[in-house]
Amino acid sequence: MGKQILVTGGAGFLGSHLCERLLTAGNDVLCVDNFFTGNKDNVAACLGNPHFELIRHDVTFPLYVEVDGSFNGKFRDKCLSMEWFLSRAAAKAIIEAWRHHYNEVRPHSSLGYLTLAAFAAKLKNDAAPASATGRDAALNGGFAPRSVATPSLKGQSSEQETLVLST
Repeated sequence: MGKQILVTGGAGFLGSHLCERLLTAGNDVLCVDNFFTGNKDNVAACLGNPHFELIRHDVTFPLYVEVDGSFNGKFRDKCLSMEWFLSRAAAKAIIEAWRHHYNEVRPHSSLGYLTLAAFAAKLKNDAAPASATGRDAALNGGFAPRSVATPSLKGQSSEQETLVLST
C-alpha cells in the first residue's frame, strides 16, 4: 500500500503530471489547488481514480489534513531536475505539450485573460504610431514629441527668499 501524498497546485500543468505519476506508483493523492492558474481539466484523468481526491482551496489559508508527505511548488521544481522521464522523447513530448498549453491555450490574467499567442498577435495588429508615448513607444520604437507650451513662471520670483523662524 502506498502513502497518502498532498500535492499543492496539483491542477496545474506540472502538478497534474505529478499527481498521475504518484497514482501510478500506488499512492493515495490529495490534490489541492485554488484554480487561479490551474484547471480542473488538467486532472480529469485522475478524477475517476478512487485513490485521488481534489480539494479547491487557497493554501495561503490553513488547511489541516493528515498525510504522509507533500509536494509543494519548490519541491516540484526540484523534481524536474531528477530523472522522472521515461526517455528523452517522453521529456520532449511533455515539455512541448506544456509549451503549447502555456503559450496557446492558457489565458493569462496579466494579459487581460488572453493567451500569449493572442496577446502577441494583438500587439502586432495594434502597432503604435510613430508618435506614440509610454509603453507603446517603448514596444514599437515611437517617440515622445516635445511640449508646445513653455512652463509658466507665474507665482515665481527671480529673487531668492529667505525664511526666518522666530522663537
